[in-house]
Amino acid sequence: MKRVYLLLALGLALSAGLPPAARAQGPLTPPGAPAPTMKTLAQIEPRVAITNVPYTITQPGSYYLTTNFTTAGSGVIVQANRVTVDLMGFALTGDNDEIGYGVWVGGQPGAPWREVVVRGGSVAGFSSGIFFEYVQNGRIEGVSVSGNVNQGVKLYGAYGGPCSGNAVVGCAISGNGYHGVLVDGTQSGGRCEANTIERCVISGNGASGVLLTGGSGGRCLGNTVAECTVSGNQNDGIGLSGLEGRCDGNLIARCSISANGASGVRLNGVSGQASGNRVENNLFVENADSGIRLEGVAGNRIQNNHVTGSTGAGNFGLISYQTSVANLIVQNMCLGYQVNFSLSTNDVNGPVVYSPSTLATNGAAMSPWANFYR
Repeated sequence: MKRVYLLLALGLALSAGLPPAARAQGPLTPPGAPAPTMKTLAQIEPRVAITNVPYTITQPGSYYLTTNFTTAGSGVIVQANRVTVDLMGFALTGDNDEIGYGVWVGGQPGAPWREVVVRGGSVAGFSSGIFFEYVQNGRIEGVSVSGNVNQGVKLYGAYGGPCSGNAVVGCAISGNGYHGVLVDGTQSGGRCEANTIERCVISGNGASGVLLTGGSGGRCLGNTVAECTVSGNQNDGIGLSGLEGRCDGNLIARCSISANGASGVRLNGVSGQASGNRVENNLFVENADSGIRLEGVAGNRIQNNHVTGSTGAGNFGLISYQTSVANLIVQNMCLGYQVNFSLSTNDVNGPVVYSPSTLATNGAAMSPWANFYR
């Protein structure tokens, strides 16, 4: 240790004896402006500008609109995996013809496209605004889809091909001529599975706000509609249809469903199957026909929904009929309809209790599974 101190002292003494120029460590002024050390967005994710439409994408990558566009036929056509189409807040507008789609991702039954994202702008005036045809694990986010001739958004997986694992999130889908969102797994071997529609506002469409269908030998399984506002559509707010096919294991949860022209939610399994679906924790207000309507379905769970409406001939808060069987109906509240509960004798339900006058005298009212009406 003493040797270290002696060497340090010797070095300082020698340095003190040197002239100032000999002791300098070099110039302190930098040779030029500091160079950037972070990568640009273009370096992280190279992007391709869409400067005209129709525009066809055949390579993976990120693409973006540069301005508003109006076109006949389709606008942006995607024929590749792992593609992002950023509308950049611009409008993509069609000529209100039956032919053409705003954004069309066109796979094949045996060769679906995967991981396609469409986000951030508006699409109007096409046959369907956004058409995912045989697409897996895609995403539609933050898009306004309005005023299209038929569907606003269409997820299509018919004739043996899949349209699965896709998400429609945070979109405004309104004023389209037919369904707001159509999840179509119809026809032989069709498969629309594990798709999600979440946090969307779906209003004023010419048919149902959302329709999930697995008819004619197809399947529509395990899809979710959650935290959406579904209002003012001319047919049902949300429809699940298994006509001559299967529409099973789907979830409708935490939605506000109001002022639709038919039922708030309709489950239809006549001549087919609609089983294992759950309708939970939703608010239904002033739907014209019924709040919740079960037609020829089995084994579904209807729980903890609040259903209100206005008295009118033939109106039902919650109705289960046409050979419906073994549906579990618990913890729901209905009020204001001509008939608040009309349940199949083959269903399994908690006691139906008139509220509030029977609370003190009816032991059934204390059941944790009770349904209430007023």
